Amino acid sequence: MSETLRRNYSQRFLNITIMSRNGVPFSLDISDKLVTRDSITQAEFDTMMQTGLAQAKKNDSVSVDEAFNQLNAQICNG
Repeated sequence: MSETLRRNYSQRFLNITIMSRNGVPFSLDISDKLVTRDSITQAEFDTMMQTGLAQAKKNDSVSVDEAFNQLNAQICNG
């Protein structure tokens, strides 16, 4: 799937999801402070990187296509 098509599909899918659920399909907490590398300590950065590496090693992720399939199934099944 091309990147442009994927973005268009993603945006359309998100819009349909939001409309069908009368809101976003997840908890939405937006921090008033953006976490950037220069705003956290070395220890906080190391912890974030260790967490991400551990998830990657456990293959604790799904592809974009699988994520959309899961969301679609949730919407279709209520």
